[in-house]
Amino acid sequence: MKFSTLPCGNLVISFDKPVADKEMLLGSMKSARDLDHGVLSDILEYAGWPGNGELFQVAPENIGVLTDSPMLSDDVVFHDDGTQSVVGQIWWFPNYQVESFAQTLLNAGEVVFTKVEQTLVVSIRPARVLASK
Repeated sequence: MKFSTLPCGNLVISFDKPVADKEMLLGSMKSARDLDHGVLSDILEYAGWPGNGELFQVAPENIGVLTDSPMLSDDVVFHDDGTQSVVGQIWWFPNYQVESFAQTLLNAGEVVFTKVEQTLVVSIRPARVLASK
């Protein structure tokens, strides 16, 4: 797999080695518990992008949005307490309710994630409950 950004800032994920990438994608689509989020996680690991600090999967609750869309960022800070701060550009797949990004990637060999126009800096930390005396 490979990724690139378009002049408008949108992110394109496409096949780099079509036969191997398609086989990985098909295997992931068959075994993933969640077709979009599970497959996105598998693609990221397969490509080695999180380990190389390039792209990270973002959960909606980590940036305070109400969506179930698969999302990515190019910069996430991981805190010692297990929380995350998304400080980079965010991309999402807005058609997630009517189309699977994985199926689009399989059929077309590429898929476009839309750039979120305003970069968010969000840190979601667990609430702390204070004991009453």
